[in-house]
Amino acid sequence: MLPPGTGQIGDEPWLLEFRDKYTVDQARLLEGALRSLAGYILAAEDLLLSVAVTGQDGKAEKVLSEKDTQGSRVFAGFLNHGARTISHLIRAYETFDLPLMSWAARNLVELRIWSRYASMSDETLRGFHDNSILDSLDLLELQLRALQQANAEVADIEAVQSHIQEVTEELKHSTLTSRKRLRIKDVAKDVGAEQYYKHWFGHLSKLAHPTPALILHVETGKEMVSVEITEPIFTMGLRAGTEIYNTSVKSMQFVDTPQQAKKPE
Repeated sequence: MLPPGTGQIGDEPWLLEFRDKYTVDQARLLEGALRSLAGYILAAEDLLLSVAVTGQDGKAEKVLSEKDTQGSRVFAGFLNHGARTISHLIRAYETFDLPLMSWAARNLVELRIWSRYASMSDETLRGFHDNSILDSLDLLELQLRALQQANAEVADIEAVQSHIQEVTEELKHSTLTSRKRLRIKDVAKDVGAEQYYKHWFGHLSKLAHPTPALILHVETGKEMVSVEITEPIFTMGLRAGTEIYNTSVKSMQFVDTPQQAKKPE
């Protein structure tokens, strides 16, 4: 499953090792590893969802539903988004594009924290999954408001209203008891990454956004972007990607841990 040259942990050969420094080639291998594992997970989910048994009435009945494989989509999403973000990180690193690099690295900080949170328990996994319903509802309500303000066609407004009703019904059957959404800064505390989040998220936000300092110093050439600035960001982002990979492997249980392999007494 692992591409050659990515590096592996001695006692756990299915996991990737954390490096103190990464080359661009190693970064591309990590990007490929994330994308390949995501594809493997989604293919496995398709296989599981295709399994059926013949019921007493002679009809085929699916053994599992998509609700049973929510974790597959959550971790495949982490992996695919991680791979996409690392591709941006590499391009920014090669071109000394500090705002793009900071934006990409900040996304990897968030993905690292979210993947830790989702891997904590079935409850946190379902909570993260069901927060996607809140995101869909928010987007639909924004779309509805825009259509109403633009005096759009009645049919278009009614179509969005109908979709909102469907998503609202889905929310009622989820694990969520309110519309209070998960916040990354709160989750960082839960997973033991509060200081990591505060340092990197705040630092990278200053460089990713068009702040006065960025506009006046970096974009005018007053301050040159050097490897001394980009190297720590590049390394941190790739270490985050490595953890996302390892967390996904362990969470999806592709291998037997010593505890799983131990026979019951």
